[in-house]
Amino acid sequence: YDVAIIGGGVVGLSILREATLAGLRCVLLEAKPHILDSASGRNSGIACTGVDAPIGSLERALIRDSISGLRGYLQEYNIPHRECGSLVCLWPWDNVEDVVSLDITTAADSGDDVATTAAEDSILKKVARESWDAGDAACRIHTADEIRSMEPSLAPHVMGGVHIPGEIVLDPFLLPLSYAVHARENGAVIYTNFSVDATNCCLNDGVWTLPRRDCDCDADTNNNAASCTSFVKAKCVVNAAGVFADLTQNEIPADENLPQASFESMPRRGQYCVLSMRKDTTAKHRQLLVRPIQPVPTQRTKGIFVFSSMYDQLIIGPTALDQSSRVDDETDSSVLSELKELAARVIPSIDPDSAYVGEWVGLRPATNHRDYQIHLYPEKRWITAAGIRSTGLTASLGIGRYVLRLLKSILPYPDEASSSTQGFRTSPLPPVAMLMEQYCTSEDGCVEVNGFKYKVTHPITHFGWTEQYLARVIHDS
Repeated sequence: YDVAIIGGGVVGLSILREATLAGLRCVLLEAKPHILDSASGRNSGIACTGVDAPIGSLERALIRDSISGLRGYLQEYNIPHRECGSLVCLWPWDNVEDVVSLDITTAADSGDDVATTAAEDSILKKVARESWDAGDAACRIHTADEIRSMEPSLAPHVMGGVHIPGEIVLDPFLLPLSYAVHARENGAVIYTNFSVDATNCCLNDGVWTLPRRDCDCDADTNNNAASCTSFVKAKCVVNAAGVFADLTQNEIPADENLPQASFESMPRRGQYCVLSMRKDTTAKHRQLLVRPIQPVPTQRTKGIFVFSSMYDQLIIGPTALDQSSRVDDETDSSVLSELKELAARVIPSIDPDSAYVGEWVGLRPATNHRDYQIHLYPEKRWITAAGIRSTGLTASLGIGRYVLRLLKSILPYPDEASSSTQGFRTSPLPPVAMLMEQYCTSEDGCVEVNGFKYKVTHPITHFGWTEQYLARVIHDS
C-alpha cells in the first residue's frame, strides 16, 4: 500500500477518503470490531464555526477550510442536516468569572445594577467578536426578548444571547460513514479487529511493516473481501489512533528512531442525556428547539449544550471532566441528574424523568496542548494526527485535505503512487428512511451499503432511528 492509516474514527476515515480519491492505494486498520466506535461514535453531531479554537491555530484553520465545503457535501451525499446556527445564551446561573479575558472592572465600579448590565453586554460582545474573528461575519447579538422570540420554549430568565448562524446540526454517524463508503467504492481496504502491534513495527527500505496483535481474525465484522492478514506493508503511515495516538507512536522500537510523541493524551469525559419529545403530547412539550442552545464558552470548554437532534429528540451534553483512563465510558447517575436539571431549567415545560430515553459517555482525545497535534516526520514517512478534540467532526474534511498534502510530500514516488484520478465514484448514501428500516428490522444492528455492513455505533442515530421507526409503525398500524 501507499498509505496505512491506524484508527477508524472520523479523522482516520476522512484521511482514507481523501488519499484514496487522490489515487493512492490505502488501507485502514481499526482495533475494534467496528469503525466509528470510540470518540467518533460519541460526539454531539454539531458542526461548529471554530469560535472557541485559538486564533492562529491549526484547529481554527482546518475548521474554516472544512466548514466552507461542508454544506455542499451534506446536500450532495444525502446526510441529514439542519442549517440553523446556534444561540450562545447568557443565564442568571452563569459565573462570569469563568469567562476568560473579560474586562468588567470599570463596570463593577459603577454600581451593582449598572455593573450587571455592563457585564452582560461585555460577555455577549466578546462572544460576537470571537465569532467575527472566526469568520462567521453574520453573527448578531440579541436581547432577551429577541432570543425568546426565536426560541419560545426557552425559560423566561434568559438574559440575552448571540446567534452564530454558521453552525449545523447533522447526523454524526452518517457523515463519517460516507467517508468509508467513498473510500471503499474506490478500492480502499478497511480491516477491523486489527490492533497494530506497535512494539514490532519496523521500517525497512522505505516500507513500514505493521504487524497485527494476536486476535481472532474471523471476528473481522466489516465484510472485508481480503482474507485475514497478520501484517500490512505501506510506504507511509498515518497514526490517527485517537486517545491512543501517543502510546502508538511511543511504542515504536527505539532503533527505528521515530521521535517520541510531543504531546500526552488526556481523555476528556463528556456525558450526554437524551430526552424524547414524543412521550408527552402536550403542545408546549412538542415544540422543539430549532437552534442548539449553548452557554458562554470558557477557556477550557464550550459548555453543556441543549439541542434537538435530526430525529426530534432533545440532547443535553456534553460535560467535561478530565480523567486518566482511556477506556472508562461508564455513565454517572449523579451527572445524569445534573443534565436533567439543566434541561428543566432551560426548557421549563419538559419533565426530564418521563421524557428520558437514554444516555452515553464519550471520551474526547484531548492532549496537554490546546491545538491539534498533526506532526510530519518525513525521514520516517510517518504522520501523527492527534489531539483532534471535540471539533473533529466539523474539521474532518479539512483534516483529510491537510494530511493528504503532507502525504504527497513524503511519498517516495508520488507519480507512480497515483495512477489516475479519473473515474472515481462518490455515491450519495441511500435514503435515510431505507437505512432506518434496515437497521430497526435487522438483528445485528447494522446497515448495509454497497455490500458492506456497518454497525450503527452512534447513540444519537440509534436512539433517533429506533424511536422514529417505532412511531411510524404505530402510526401505520
